[in-house]
Amino acid sequence: MNIRKFLTRFRTLDDLVTAWSVAPEAAAILRTAMREGTSVVVSGATHAGKTTLLGALIAAAPAHHRIVTVEETFELNAQAPTSSRCRVASPASKGPARCRCAGS
Repeated sequence: MNIRKFLTRFRTLDDLVTAWSVAPEAAAILRTAMREGTSVVVSGATHAGKTTLLGALIAAAPAHHRIVTVEETFELNAQAPTSSRCRVASPASKGPARCRCAGS
């Protein structure tokens, strides 16, 4: 069993800058990427802060942008009017993985 507790105090890129987790220059680049709809890949080791960063990136996206999340376990909470949450089920011993989406 894995119990994950997410910190709610780091919801924006500004919060991450204040906590010295993201450099101000990097936050500016990421804000521009979100505003312009540029694809951003977030990867890293376990407990590196990927989910926290993704949450801040989602918060930086304009309200009219469509947000689609694909996760094995629902961890992100996209508060966007045009968002869809997809869950990927791990493949059974035989057969492909499945993806089920819900949302607007």
